[in-house]
This record gives sequence, structure tokens and C-alpha cells, in this order.
Amino acid sequence: MQPMSEPTACPNCAAPLQGRYCHACGQKRIEPEEQRLSWFLRQLVESLTMLDERFLGSLGRLLFRPGRLDRDWLEGRRKRNLAPLSLFLIANVVYFFYPPLSDLNLSLGEQLAQAHGPFAEALVAARLEARGIDFETYAPQYQAEATNLAKVLVILHAPLFALVLMGLHFRRGRFFVDHLAVSLHFWAFLLFVVMVVPWLLWLVVSATGLGSQALLQLTLAGIVLLYAWRQLQVAYAQSGWLALAKLPLLVAGVVLAHLVYRAAQFFLAFALS
Repeated sequence: MQPMSEPTACPNCAAPLQGRYCHACGQKRIEPEEQRLSWFLRQLVESLTMLDERFLGSLGRLLFRPGRLDRDWLEGRRKRNLAPLSLFLIANVVYFFYPPLSDLNLSLGEQLAQAHGPFAEALVAARLEARGIDFETYAPQYQAEATNLAKVLVILHAPLFALVLMGLHFRRGRFFVDHLAVSLHFWAFLLFVVMVVPWLLWLVVSATGLGSQALLQLTLAGIVLLYAWRQLQVAYAQSGWLALAKLPLLVAGVVLAHLVYRAAQFFLAFALS
């Protein structure tokens, strides 16, 4: 079958075509190669696997060029990259199939030892008395709900951390959504790191017989700190020394966001159990 001749008007809105995309509705001109089965199959594979140039390029810049995605976003170069929320959601979807991190999924006993512990302990005691059950009976019920929430609520870190970034760079005159984009990139990177690095370290330990839990924690902390330091430099176009001076406040912001996440997880899991 002969390919169709190229249209002079947009098939979608009938506006005259001038270039590859319609200036009125944005639909792309149908190219001759797009009528071939090979193109259709390639689009199918890309849709199912997300392995297209835009995704791979965005992922590569996220993982190996800290702050580059942020700089592109802040300077308006957004066409070639996935949106920050899209990258974070992809990382979160992958994390859904990963065993929940213990630090994101505290047991009921561990929750009672947090800053919100006294209030939480009073709530739990009242519930145990009302239901006539003991702590050991209720704890698994709570944990089942907490585990379900552990991965859903991870996104809470992003807006909280964005507030910290906004406070550190309030003189830049940026909107909150700009700092939220930087935060989403940081947490997407963090999720990928905590899923990949432990496996790589396990391979090293298996091959050499050297390593420990302390080494894993130090490795993860070192990678995240170096990434955050470089991300601050590139994203906000500031010197390495200034970014280094802000790093302790940034770490404090991460800790604060995590404490709020833990409290939110407890109260929601408690309400649902």
C-alpha cells in the first residue's frame, strides 16, 4: 500500500500546517515512517517499558549529573526532560515492588519512642482498653496498615523539604513550585539510591567477604550528602563553599521532613486500624 500524501491542513483541527507541529492544537504532523508497522511496534515497546530517549536522558541526568535537571527546569528548558513529578512517581512505582525500608516503616513500639510518642501512647492505651485487647494483639493490626501507607506517604517528604529549600534561597525570588521541583528530583534520586546501592554493596561483600551494616549506612550517607551538595551548587548557581555552608541546614530539613512523615504515618495507620 502506498503511504498517504502529507496533509496541508491539520487532521485534528483543520488549521494550515506550517512545520512538524500544528500551531493551533499542537498535534504532530503524521510522517511517512509513522505508517509502518516497525514504528508502531517501537512505540508499543517504549510505552510498555518507558525506555524512550526522553526517559533515559532524564534518568541519566538525575542520577549522574546532580542539579542538571533542576537548572533546566529553573531556566525554562523543560521539553527534553520528564517533569519532576513524573520522575518521582516512576521512582515511587519501582519502590512499590521493593521491600519497604525499615526507616520508613517503623513498628508500633518504635513509633511510641518518637517525638510524638507520649500522645501516641495515650491514644494506643485508650484503644486497647476500649477493645479489651493487649498490645501484642493490636500491634500486627497496626503494622498491616502502616506497611500499606509506608510507600504511599513517601511523597510527603517532597513539599516539606521544598519549604526548607525555599527558606535557604528566599532571596532568589523563586516560586514554591520551583523549589518543589528540586525537592522531587532529590527524593527521586534518594529512592533509586536506597534501592540500588545495597544490592551493589551486597555483591561487593559477597565477592570480597568485607563489609558490614555500618559500611552500608556510611556509603549511603556519603552518596546522598555529595549529591545534595552538588545539586545545590548547580540548581541554584552558587559556589561550592556556599552550598557546603548550607548543607547542615539541608540535612536538618531532611530529618525534619522525615519526622513529620513518621508522625503522619502513625496517625493515619492508627486511624485505619
